[in-house]
Amino acid sequence: MDHHELLHRYSEGDQYHSDLFSEQRSNLQLVAGNHYTKKTQQWWNRVRTNENLSRYQKLRLTKNHIQRVTKILRNQFLTYAPGTTIKPRNMEEVQDQKSAELYNSAWHDIKLRHKMPRFFSWLVKDFTEIGELCCKIGYDYGKGKFLGYEYEEDDEGRPRLGDDGDIIPISRFTGDHVFERILGFNLITDPGATSFEEAEYVIVKKMINTKSLQRRYAKQPEKLRWITESSDSSFKVFDSNKGSFAGAQGMSLIQEHYYRPSEVHPEGMFYFVTEAGILEEGELPLGIFPLVYAGFDELTTSSRSQSIIRQLRSYQAEINRSASKIAEHQITLGDDKLVVTGGGMISPGGTAHGVKAIKATGGDLKHLAGRSGEQYVAYMLGQIEEMYKVANLKEELEEKSQQLDPYTALYATIKDKKRFQLYTDKIVDAFKEITMLSLRFAKEYWDEEMIVPVIGKREFMNIPEFKAADDLGHQIEVEEQNDNVEGRLGRLLGLNHMIQYVGSNMDKADLGALIRAHPYMNQEEALVDLTLDYDNVKNDILALDRGEPVPADPDDNHDYVIKHLTRRMKQKDFKLLPPQVQQMYQQKRAEHREIRQQQIVAAQRAQAGFIPAQGYLVTCDFYVPDPVDPSKQPRKARVPYDALEWLLKKLGEQGQTIQQMEGMEAQVLAEMVQNGLGAQQGLPPGQEQGPMQGQVYNMA
Repeated sequence: MDHHELLHRYSEGDQYHSDLFSEQRSNLQLVAGNHYTKKTQQWWNRVRTNENLSRYQKLRLTKNHIQRVTKILRNQFLTYAPGTTIKPRNMEEVQDQKSAELYNSAWHDIKLRHKMPRFFSWLVKDFTEIGELCCKIGYDYGKGKFLGYEYEEDDEGRPRLGDDGDIIPISRFTGDHVFERILGFNLITDPGATSFEEAEYVIVKKMINTKSLQRRYAKQPEKLRWITESSDSSFKVFDSNKGSFAGAQGMSLIQEHYYRPSEVHPEGMFYFVTEAGILEEGELPLGIFPLVYAGFDELTTSSRSQSIIRQLRSYQAEINRSASKIAEHQITLGDDKLVVTGGGMISPGGTAHGVKAIKATGGDLKHLAGRSGEQYVAYMLGQIEEMYKVANLKEELEEKSQQLDPYTALYATIKDKKRFQLYTDKIVDAFKEITMLSLRFAKEYWDEEMIVPVIGKREFMNIPEFKAADDLGHQIEVEEQNDNVEGRLGRLLGLNHMIQYVGSNMDKADLGALIRAHPYMNQEEALVDLTLDYDNVKNDILALDRGEPVPADPDDNHDYVIKHLTRRMKQKDFKLLPPQVQQMYQQKRAEHREIRQQQIVAAQRAQAGFIPAQGYLVTCDFYVPDPVDPSKQPRKARVPYDALEWLLKKLGEQGQTIQQMEGMEAQVLAEMVQNGLGAQQGLPPGQEQGPMQGQVYNMA
């Protein structure tokens, strides 16, 4: 597309949206309290200094409820749409679970470095006040951590020298994400589009420092000339603080044209244009359309949206008029008056502490009470109430209940959220798209040195999982982050109910998972012992799926590993893995079974070891024959104390072993017996399973 056509589309779109842009700018004026845009400093001085105001001079006051309405709405939107988090697309897939963990760490790092909560609050401010939020996302290799200098080389491979004979250094950075807030009146869409998503192209107006642009194109004389010519033109920039347009000194206007991927341009196109020429053009990086948009109230048959301020303007004008009339009456008719007729006169009378007196002579004296303008108060309050109803904020004027019952508070929160769901859903969708685009850029542009500090050294072996997915949408899903106080309260109430009924029956692993889900106790270091086995076996399964052998370690929790390996091997997609990967699973499970088998045999052999016989004799409630004269009546057995202590200890160890064996699958247990457990104990053929049953009996 040539330069002339690009300028024509910019001019056509700017003229088509001129009325909308004017309204959006005036919205900012109303929020700021500048409701009377024609005022000047000279006008204010005349009103303040003149003793008498003629009927042509008006007293104009502002009761700025629009700023309060928009602040309440912004606060509600941010409460019910606080941010995003990552979850697996398929909860049953181990790869999806690990990808969600890794990309959640990446998104957490991006949020911290770019202060995304604050950036999201700015977008919500634009959404409420201007009526549109728009964010541009990109990746700039000129940002991020400074890595050092590189040197440009000539054709012979030697460092290139500048005009002064010095080597020309080139700064090298890691690169970083770029998030840019686009205001509605700087955004031009295709005039023929009926929605933003259907717009063939979108144009962004941007003012950039002229000297910065000149440094960027210092080695390209033709483009440098285009920048210089454009900077000489007169441009006006809207200043929301002053409520007017001011000249942009030292700035150049750049038109950024973005074309969506289509049949003509499968990867999309971008153009950076000045009035004199095209600075940059090419396909969209990764084919990603970089603009994310959401509108407050969509305009029918248009790609643009309007703010709620459009509905509130008339109410705010009536509130201001009523307030001005009240003040006008107080100024002109506010003080009490004395009317003297028939040639009478009044003069100061005697005074006392806190009391003033007036003398009147001749004629009738009449007292006229002052006016406070109360006849307008009811009308003004009615307009205020109706204004909050239109804004769906009537509840904000009502007295709040002091009910402290958590379930009542939770129900009220759900009710409030439903009132704003029409708008919070739009905001959440925009936040989700920003999150997904950010992760797609991270997947493509982050190298290993950037990924490891983000996901942690413990996850180093899972970097292939971070880079593996062709389409992130097939492995992870972005969802709303319910990390506000109300969301935590709901989870806390649910967990308390669960603990009340099943808490006493939970084992250590279940307890760790419960604490991890607790809204106020999810501390990684506190849970490391409870979740260690789970993290280890999950990493082993991911490595096996990638075809990496993972030998069994003697210190593993073999029962836990065998259970999860067996579960993975029974999943339907296991048969789709390469044969060598399936063989690795079989081999690893066999290794763990063998080690576990050896541990069981060692525990059983220890039972037949030497029994200590030291210590004082303890009389037991167990009768045995008299060792001296068996014909006598049996007597209570007397056993050395150390022997009893040894017996109790061995019974405890044996009970743990049997309990673990009972928790194993029947098929696994039978295979362990068949593979030599009975033979290693020296039992006759056909009797291998008897002692195992005897252990269960003894434990009982």
